[in-house]
Amino acid sequence: MSQVIVVHFADFHFDYYSIIPHQTKSQLLMLATENGWTLPHFVPYEHHFGVVEHKYNQL
Repeated sequence: MSQVIVVHFADFHFDYYSIIPHQTKSQLLMLATENGWTLPHFVPYEHHFGVVEHKYNQL
């Protein structure tokens, strides 16, 4: 059984940040803003609290 729960809480503000490394160098992607540098990020409209089903394989 698969179940997806999607909820919107107008009073909550969630920022999701991504760490994106360079393929060959010791560098990360950073974005310039008027307040300085930041990691790439987004604020979703809906908040997803996923339900995960665990399956175990017997050998």
